[in-house]
Amino acid sequence: LGTKMVSAFCEALQHVPAAAVMGCDIPSVTPAILEFARNRLLEGRNVIGPSTDGGFYFAGFTQCQLGMFKDIQWSTPTVFEVTLRRLQACKMPVEVMLPCLNDIDHWSDFVDLAKNQSRYSKFLQ
Repeated sequence: LGTKMVSAFCEALQHVPAAAVMGCDIPSVTPAILEFARNRLLEGRNVIGPSTDGGFYFAGFTQCQLGMFKDIQWSTPTVFEVTLRRLQACKMPVEVMLPCLNDIDHWSDFVDLAKNQSRYSKFLQ
């Protein structure tokens, strides 16, 4: 996963001043959060959105370094912490932190979401 994201960032940043990747399993992300992230990226600031399981749901950067996601064990509770250290080592400090949100990795994650957000509860019937 890390190699693919680095490749995507390096390719995109040859053509645009900032690029981002985002998980597709973040039902709580709002247009306001994305607009905020976009504006910070356009200011030239690195942005990341942590998820409650120890990973991240959004990463946006203005530069690409090959080591930015090196040796990260994906799908573990330390992904976010290790990613921040890698970015710091690559001289790519995260300057903007988005709100921490839940992602949906397992059925139990969806059940928890549906219990807390009524618009999803109909899917549990």
